[in-house]
Amino acid sequence: MILEALMLLRAVARDDAPPNAPAMPIYQPAPEYPLACEPKEGAEQEPASVTVIFDISEYGIVENPRIKKSTNSCFNDAALETVRAWRYDPRRSGGFFARQENVEKTFTFVFEKSAGDAVAAANSDEPDPVDRDIEPSFRTRPDYPWDCAETGAATEIVTVELDIATTGMVENARVIESTNECVNEIALATVKNWRYPPKIVDGNKIPRKGVQAKVYFRLYSSTEWPRWRREVMYPLKDVGMRLRRDDDPNDILADLEKIEEEYGDSFTRNESAVYHQMRGLARAKAGDYRGALDDLRIARRLGVDRSAQESISETIDKLEAIVAEQDAAATAVEETESSTDK
Repeated sequence: MILEALMLLRAVARDDAPPNAPAMPIYQPAPEYPLACEPKEGAEQEPASVTVIFDISEYGIVENPRIKKSTNSCFNDAALETVRAWRYDPRRSGGFFARQENVEKTFTFVFEKSAGDAVAAANSDEPDPVDRDIEPSFRTRPDYPWDCAETGAATEIVTVELDIATTGMVENARVIESTNECVNEIALATVKNWRYPPKIVDGNKIPRKGVQAKVYFRLYSSTEWPRWRREVMYPLKDVGMRLRRDDDPNDILADLEKIEEEYGDSFTRNESAVYHQMRGLARAKAGDYRGALDDLRIARRLGVDRSAQESISETIDKLEAIVAEQDAAATAVEETESSTDK
């Protein structure tokens, strides 16, 4: 039961994540051209292609990378080391973080003579050495602007054109196409935080003009997946860990009361669901089974995840049985006392 509450906390920790979504990259640097694979002076070398398959853990870490195919084994280690460093916002399934397996990525390594240096192109289903820096080395997902919820579609796409400075920073970002103007401002703010590898010509870094990037918004109803505030999430997460450690439930209840005093009037649906879940668990540990039932019934009504609701329902059934036994015992005592008085 406590584990279900903690998993719900983890699942809603990201403000912008819908209940079901694939893993999305948040740190994805391109590979470097390995020095050991450089062609000898005067020799020609065809672009090398390496396809890597890997899994993404529920924590967004790449696991079990392996080579699917390669045109030159000299580049295999570089491809594997590259994906090991990548980090993802994990896949969501039913509102929970989940493992994603068999993700596939193809790298194309191209030796550029004009730069007198080695460069690598990633994400190159159609490899183009000139556009090797079209993919950002660091990017974040956009927060969803809730005032756009009423007009938002399931997915919105904003195409942004931007310039890249020699430092890799984004400059002069502008929207050139959008499926919903309401999200344009957030799209521009998002890409300004992205970073790109700069363009290299004759061994020198130069600015890049007119790069295009797509920003994706996955929209969902605010009543289905309401915003989660970090200032509420963190103290409730701490409560969950203390419940697992079997800390004094009365101390936990006192802290929950402080959280409700400060944020209770503005709880979102998620916040209220997890709050009542936590307080129900703490009350049960303190022996207040009736109070626990009240909280858990509210949590079940507000619950945003089926498995969490099933776990809550199981606990409610157990508590109802305990309360029924207590009521029966109390009735028997009253009857006994009544008979004695007569």
